[in-house]
Amino acid sequence: MILLSRVAERLYWMARYLERAQATARLIRSYTHLIMDLPVGQSPAWDVLVNTFDAQNTFSARYNTASETNVMRYLIALNESCNSIPFSIQCARENVRTTRGVLSDDIWEHVNELHLFVQDQASHSVARRNRYDFLNEVVSRTQLVFSAFQHSLNRDHIHRFITLGRLMERADMATRILDTGAEAIHSLGTSSQSVESLLWGNVLESQLALSAYRRVYGPVIDRDTTAEFLLRSREFPNAVAFGLNDMRDLLVPLPNSETTVKLVDEVHAELTKLNVTEAGPEDLHEFIDTLQGRLIDIDDMIAATWFNLANT
Repeated sequence: MILLSRVAERLYWMARYLERAQATARLIRSYTHLIMDLPVGQSPAWDVLVNTFDAQNTFSARYNTASETNVMRYLIALNESCNSIPFSIQCARENVRTTRGVLSDDIWEHVNELHLFVQDQASHSVARRNRYDFLNEVVSRTQLVFSAFQHSLNRDHIHRFITLGRLMERADMATRILDTGAEAIHSLGTSSQSVESLLWGNVLESQLALSAYRRVYGPVIDRDTTAEFLLRSREFPNAVAFGLNDMRDLLVPLPNSETTVKLVDEVHAELTKLNVTEAGPEDLHEFIDTLQGRLIDIDDMIAATWFNLANT
């Protein structure tokens, strides 16, 4: 089928923004649980969430301290923050609005209702009392949109670009959360195995990975197996390797996909180079940092091949 490059780009970014909003809601929800479960003095600071999005500069330009309230305002309630849930939902809605001709009415209605809900409730959901209900609703409503994609779209290029956007955002978030989580846990320097297990369990929980991880590795949770699972699992949907495999399958039927497919294969091969067991904290950070750069390369290649065309 013929799909205008501008439409393909908007579908891709619509999916990325929706996936980002859901992932951000899950991350905040899991981190809030963690803070309440850990012993006093053993909790990482709230700026861990800001660091996950590489948002230190934009955050500090608005707030003097990374208190719980300020971080929650920045991620939950601030429309102007490009890392906030409202911003992601607003961008997703605009992309749906401009591509309604290729999407079902249900998708538009679900996204518009989500946007109205977030605009109405976000500012009231900074405090813990209302936070969980708000975050759970964001997760549920974004999942409803994704379900509408699955059940109302042909498996054509429209569906491919939407799914590519979701997979790219998942891989990006998985590496961000793993990298920031590893740095925070290392800097905390806890000597308690139970506390460290709880911290790594929170990293997994934020990626909906805890139950799946335990079915593979059992009840013991540590850095090495967590990194191995989130980076290289071929069976867990939010793992980077799984996402790269699915990206490849989606790219192959697209026109002029050979170079992008080759790049995805190269990045997938690079995932095997790190020996997680032997890697120190700095080694893991450098590997993930390089991997994030390679994911950006794939994103740039997708844009250059299918979005940045004359018919936009």
